[in-house]
Amino acid sequence: MLIPYILWPIIIFVFCNLNSNYTKFKKLTSYDILIFQLLTGQGQDLFHFWYLFDLITTTLLFMGIIKLWRENHLFIINLLLIFSYFIQYSEYHKRIVPYFRGIEGLRRFIELLPFAVVGFTLKAFNILKILENYKFNTFIMCVFIFYLFIEYEIFIKIFGISYHGIKINILSTCIVILFSLFPSNKITNKYVIYFLKIFTNHSGGIFYLHQLVHFFFKPYYKEIRDGTFNGVIQVYFISYIISMIGANVLCKTHLKFLFS
Repeated sequence: MLIPYILWPIIIFVFCNLNSNYTKFKKLTSYDILIFQLLTGQGQDLFHFWYLFDLITTTLLFMGIIKLWRENHLFIINLLLIFSYFIQYSEYHKRIVPYFRGIEGLRRFIELLPFAVVGFTLKAFNILKILENYKFNTFIMCVFIFYLFIEYEIFIKIFGISYHGIKINILSTCIVILFSLFPSNKITNKYVIYFLKIFTNHSGGIFYLHQLVHFFFKPYYKEIRDGTFNGVIQVYFISYIISMIGANVLCKTHLKFLFS
C-alpha cells in the first residue's frame, strides 16, 4: 500500500509540472501540496488517495492493538466501533481541532473505522462461512433489512462526509454478506476463473489511475467529458488496460504494486 500511496502523488506531481495545460491538477505544482498529501493523504486534487492513508493507519492501529492486548484484542477493537459512533452522533468530529487543515482526513478515518471493525470481526469469528449454511434465511434477512432501512428513517441523520452513521455500516455489511452467499467455489470453467483472477489483480490500479485517466482523456472523448455511464465505463476500461500493461512490464519489481 505504501508504494502506490507514495509514488502516485509524486508521479502526478511531476506530470503536472511538465504539462502546464493539465488544468485540473495545475495547483499540484507546489511542493507543500505534495508534502501535505504524503503526510495526511489530503492533498489538493489528490483526495482519492485518502483511502490508502486510512487503510495504512487502520492496519497499523489494529496490529498495535493485537500486539498489546493479544488475549482481548477483539474486545478492544470493538470498543473502537462504539467510540467512532459516539464521536459521530455527538458531532464531536465537527469540533475537534476545527482549524486543522487535515480535519477532513480525521473525519474520514472516524467514519471508516466501523467498517474496518465489522470486517475484522466477521473474519475473526468466521461468520461469513457460518452463514453459508443458512443461505436462504440469510438472503431473506438481508433483503428485509435493506427494505426496512431504505423505507424508514430508523436512525437519525447526522453530519458526515459519505460514510457516516450506523445505517451505512449495516447496509454495506448486508452487501458483503449477500456477495459471500454466491457459490464462487462452484465455478469450474477455467476461462472464467482466469478472467476473474486477471481482472481482480488490477482493481487497485484502476482505483489509483481512474482520476488521472478521466482528466487526461476527457478532451478527446465526449462521453467521458459529459460524465455519462458509457464515459465511466471507458475510464475504467482505459485504467484497466494501463494497469495490465504496467503490471506485466514491471512484474519482477515491487513497482508492479502501482498497477495491482
